[in-house]
Amino acid sequence: MNFKPYRKDYEFSYTLGMFPTIEMLHSVPEKIVRVVFSSQYQPSPDSPDVQTMCNDYHIPWTVNDRLIDKLSPKENCYLLGIFRKYEKPVRPDENHIILCRPGNLGNLGTILRTALGFNYRDIVIIRPAADLFDPKTIRSSMGALFKLNFSFFSSLEEYTQHFEHDIYAFRLNGEEPLEHAVHLGNKPHYSLLFGNESSGLLADESTYGTGVVIPHSSFIDSLNLPTAVGIALYEFSKGSFDEEVGVWGEHDVTNVTY
Repeated sequence: MNFKPYRKDYEFSYTLGMFPTIEMLHSVPEKIVRVVFSSQYQPSPDSPDVQTMCNDYHIPWTVNDRLIDKLSPKENCYLLGIFRKYEKPVRPDENHIILCRPGNLGNLGTILRTALGFNYRDIVIIRPAADLFDPKTIRSSMGALFKLNFSFFSSLEEYTQHFEHDIYAFRLNGEEPLEHAVHLGNKPHYSLLFGNESSGLLADESTYGTGVVIPHSSFIDSLNLPTAVGIALYEFSKGSFDEEVGVWGEHDVTNVTY
């Protein structure tokens, strides 16, 4: 099989580095085509042995420096996973994070990792958007992508035709401060809505749900998107996280690793 450098329209994507590859092996072994090792690869004493994991899951692996150099845009990549892109739709009976037109691969990956950290596992993306399966996104997420569900829509209107969640739209002119918004809502499930890094929510998107603002000092005009998402998820998850055992509600997250 002739593997090519990643492009958005390509049916395969890649994990670059140990942690994303291990997360892929743990979460979606059935999607993996091959794991490629550099001749300089050395197992980490603090991580599972990847070659043993491949053997356990009956996943082909090879040592091939030329293939790594061909597929990885970064230097010092000693381990690379090749997998088929897949679908894993969001669940209707869980809370959602809605990202409208996220444009930055690194930001998107950081948000995915933060979402998993607070046990939000259902991500909705309104297109056009940064590529969820780009190796840079996957690397920024440290492989968190493989533990998440995700659905794509062309507009918020299309999303609301499929789900009836309460929507909390984070915007600078939101009518409810964050600390008040977390106590609102009558429906059993909610969605947290965030706009693009530079343009925020469009005019028609701002009409959905309850507007929420994160108060901050006047020395800045806004928070960057990953920071805003992190603060929002922390506040909305309060009261459902037991710090001693690492559990939100009935979901044990003590084994969530990066």
